[in-house]
Amino acid sequence: MKLQTHRFLYLLLLAIIISVQVDAQVTVGSNLTPLDGALLDLKQNDNINSNSTKGLLNARVYLIGLDKMDPCIKTEDLQAGDKESHIGLLVYNITDSLEVGLCPGLHVWDGIQWIRLPEPCYNPLDPELINSPNCYIVPPNGGVSEEIPVGKPYLVWEQRSDLGTFDDKAKVFVDLIWQDKKDLIEKVELSTGDKGGFSKFKVTTKAGSTEGNALVGIHIGPNGDATDPIYWSWHIWVTGFDPEATSYTHDNGEATYIFMDRNLGAVKMDAGAAPSEPYFEDAMGLLYQWGRKDPFTASTSFYNDPDIRELYDINNNVLTEQNEFDFSGASGNGIKHVEVAANTTSNLKKSIQNPTTYYYGEYKSSFPPFDWFTSDDTGAGGDNSLWTETGKKSMFDPCPAGWRVPAYSSASKSPWAKFESAGWDPAPNVTKAGTGGGYGIGLMLNAYASTSRTELGFYPYGFERIARQFYKPGSVGSQTGAVSGGLFTYSIEVSNPTGYYWTATPKTGESSAKAEVINYSPFQGPVVSATTASRSMGASVRCVKDQ
Repeated sequence: MKLQTHRFLYLLLLAIIISVQVDAQVTVGSNLTPLDGALLDLKQNDNINSNSTKGLLNARVYLIGLDKMDPCIKTEDLQAGDKESHIGLLVYNITDSLEVGLCPGLHVWDGIQWIRLPEPCYNPLDPELINSPNCYIVPPNGGVSEEIPVGKPYLVWEQRSDLGTFDDKAKVFVDLIWQDKKDLIEKVELSTGDKGGFSKFKVTTKAGSTEGNALVGIHIGPNGDATDPIYWSWHIWVTGFDPEATSYTHDNGEATYIFMDRNLGAVKMDAGAAPSEPYFEDAMGLLYQWGRKDPFTASTSFYNDPDIRELYDINNNVLTEQNEFDFSGASGNGIKHVEVAANTTSNLKKSIQNPTTYYYGEYKSSFPPFDWFTSDDTGAGGDNSLWTETGKKSMFDPCPAGWRVPAYSSASKSPWAKFESAGWDPAPNVTKAGTGGGYGIGLMLNAYASTSRTELGFYPYGFERIARQFYKPGSVGSQTGAVSGGLFTYSIEVSNPTGYYWTATPKTGESSAKAEVINYSPFQGPVVSATTASRSMGASVRCVKDQ
């Protein structure tokens, strides 16, 4: 059979060659004479009274851009006049990319660009959307956000091979995932209707609402509701705070930083007069795992055993956080704690689609650093670019527009370098705020401070969220049971309160990243120190101006 086919094709080719030599017009598929106006006449048989049952299958081509002839002619191989001489070239493109504005279908080259037949594809998404912020500030008491573009996840999914693919033609739905105060958010809605990656949404706060935080998610899938998976989420910082109005400029000896006057997610800049006041809770802000854009709530205090804060849905129903301290096994319907599965090379997709899940590492007695991104304890499988890309703000940075997580100015110079302690000497120009151990540390509040160190404001203490599974302590020398990571440190002495602040700088080749730690020691007083910490630890963020 194959031999007969080969013979037929050979004879057909020979006939075409002979025909071309005799007549410029050719009929393929029959012995009929080609129609007068046709250079090439395709037929299925010799029956002029019947229609063909087959069609012409065009070449499948992966085009790379609207104005590029690749791969038909590579850009580097183009000669003068090639674009003009190929006008009318017809291909079936199979590239589907919002970023370059191509979608599957017949495309004809017009000498300048590819034109899709019969109608054009969508315009490409603005590539700058990939750098759009993951946090938006919205005023309380009936305030309305700007129109927030939905296109970012479409571009991120195209760029990150470890995220896989999704149907960019699927339905889009937006909803509130949580709010940390009752009656904070009035509504979340697509302001443009469902326009796929070109959709936009708005957030409206309730009339009479106080300040707080919320998380809004975009669901993309076949159903057009909350049952579809989440593909991105945004932190809504409900506050009247204007970051541009009050900030602190600081030179660490190598670079100049402009700091916010409060933690990311905080609605007060200081702790108030006493730790029992709600001011302290409002000054703590939110906690972040290194490299993740989505926040987790801080503890209600730093000075007693920590307590979990309540979250609420749009109808003010309580979303309970999973709390393994009681060993009840209750999973909760708010924040959950999940151990990173073995042999995980990239946990990024899960972290994006589950923004209320805190990922932690398995128990190890030595408590080595752990990275939520991978199950590889060596740190070799981590992604060092999640919060910094060659000195620029990354697509996963949690700060609002114009601000970013501060990065080291060099390998050994932290943004707070001039405030760090040396040995057992108290940190220069640092004072506690409050009574006893204080509620935090004020940088450059000392009346006799050197003029070379500028004020950086109040930094509250706070429990960090734990990076690994640990054991709830019992009596001396005993353990009462395993507790998941993601919860707060079980207990801490009031005389030695502590707070951790992330930088965007990773510890290369390890499961840790660089951070700043503040604490109050009975022997040293208030101390500021550079440190490293597990990337899966939950710590505070103090944003700096993106310069």
